[in-house]
Amino acid sequence: MLDVNVQPRLVYSAQDEGREDAPLQIIDRLREYLFNGDLAPGTRLSEPSLATMLGVSRTPIRAALQRLQIEGWLDSTANGGYRVRQFSRDDVASALAVLASLEGLAVRLAAEQGVSASLMSQARELLIRMDMLLDEEAWSAASFDLFVARHGEFHRLLVKMASCPLIDNTLEHVTAHPLAIAAHVFFSSGRAYSAARMGLVFAQEHHRNLLDAIKRQQGSRAEALVREHAALLERHLLASDQRASVPFLARPRQVKV
Repeated sequence: MLDVNVQPRLVYSAQDEGREDAPLQIIDRLREYLFNGDLAPGTRLSEPSLATMLGVSRTPIRAALQRLQIEGWLDSTANGGYRVRQFSRDDVASALAVLASLEGLAVRLAAEQGVSASLMSQARELLIRMDMLLDEEAWSAASFDLFVARHGEFHRLLVKMASCPLIDNTLEHVTAHPLAIAAHVFFSSGRAYSAARMGLVFAQEHHRNLLDAIKRQQGSRAEALVREHAALLERHLLASDQRASVPFLARPRQVKV
């Protein structure tokens, strides 16, 4: 269901902007610390200490903390400060439900409105590419990673089919949330390749049925299929023993700030 991106590069990233922007770079640095678990859940963040650690003034630190609170990494405290938010695996499952609801709405709208032959052709081509990967005799880490990338492209295309900028913008912000990032990492860290391959073969049937529902303009069926597809990822997440691959969900190392 999700585009997999294991690095915490979110909206408003200096890297995504493609330019040298000191305030955005500070946000990127702090976001990386949070993602890597270097700032422990529950830690109260000190503007002066962070400013000293990064060698900048308090003004860009204050702006960065405000941005990270909006993104969901931090909680505000009663005295106006910030504390690193604590996340659980159950929280990640809740985030998946939100993402599935948004994508379900997108495919329902796409089915009801009708989709251009060009977009349907692109979707079918991605399915063929994923099938070819699953048919490879030697299923490897490279095969898995490429499948994950194609999977993300396919689901972005499904959302595009709705032709609804509001859904696009909402999903952009929701997928930038730490919980969505955690779900991405859990999915991309499924390195038991033989077991993962079996699950992905089943997921491909969901994909084919989903395109069929959109083609037949069966909006309710398309939405239900997306929710069922998301349930596969949730089961993978809850059964996964890859907690260490999501540092901010694990017991992190603490940096004194």
